[in-house]
Amino acid sequence: MHDAANNPIVSIVLATFNGERYLKEQLDSVFQQTYCNLEIIAVDDSSSDNTVSILREYALSHCNLKVYVNDKNIGHIKTFEKGITLSTGDFIALCDQDDIWDKQKIELLMQKINDYGMVFCDSAFIDEAGKSLNKKISDIKNLSTYNNCIPFIMENCISGHAALMKREIAIAAIPFPKDIIHDWWLAFVASTKGAVYFVDQPLVKYRQHTGNFIGGIKVEGRIKKKYTQIELINKVRNRIRCFYEKCPESNTKAKEILRKFNKSYQSFSIQNNFSRMSIFHKYKSELLAIKKRTAFRKWLFCFKMFVKLR
Repeated sequence: MHDAANNPIVSIVLATFNGERYLKEQLDSVFQQTYCNLEIIAVDDSSSDNTVSILREYALSHCNLKVYVNDKNIGHIKTFEKGITLSTGDFIALCDQDDIWDKQKIELLMQKINDYGMVFCDSAFIDEAGKSLNKKISDIKNLSTYNNCIPFIMENCISGHAALMKREIAIAAIPFPKDIIHDWWLAFVASTKGAVYFVDQPLVKYRQHTGNFIGGIKVEGRIKKKYTQIELINKVRNRIRCFYEKCPESNTKAKEILRKFNKSYQSFSIQNNFSRMSIFHKYKSELLAIKKRTAFRKWLFCFKMFVKLR
């Protein structure tokens, strides 16, 4: 067990919404962490079940748990943003309401962060009952230490629940854009400031169930939010624009790729479509680094960019 007086505070920011079914198991795993200098900031997004009661019950016996409740539902992205602003730690770890953390998760990630702005671990999938699904995120995505932000333009492999970041990274990412999932945005911002380091251990049991907002693998019965074609196009355009505006000029190569993408994503003209496809082909090793695909499938993906947005 760590001596709290000699270790920096790690703020665990927990966002909840109607999470009574799995919340206690997650809270227990948080309070069993071997790294003891923890501050837990729980922000509930106006739940209608017993989630807030459970949080307040735990707060009675854990003085480092602070509970906040939104007056109205603002969505999980803005709820995490609010939790970060309410936290005080030098380091921040995001926490979902339905996972289970290895008791050494924070300790092991803190041992590796050193000069990195963000470190992250692997996650093992479990089902609703907590049974192993014999699959990890590293089985479906290329998890690695990434030295620049180019791979994160098209894909994300750093789940919020698996990351530990320095406070300055989280603050630099605020405000979170509405059209980009918070963990993807945080990963991109961190990677514009230096390498993001991968700890090759599954330190989170990532629960898959019908109530997941996103989820890592397909679950029968999960309702996926549907968007119109125009909505999807606008979301992609906004994502590229946000990445372009956030990427510092000092990241010369990434800035130029994003500048070209930002221009080509404005319409489906033949010229723009050809430009977009050419960019993918030229930089496919970096742009598609996170995808677990064969060389041929990556080539085919680039070719398809002539007729679609991504």
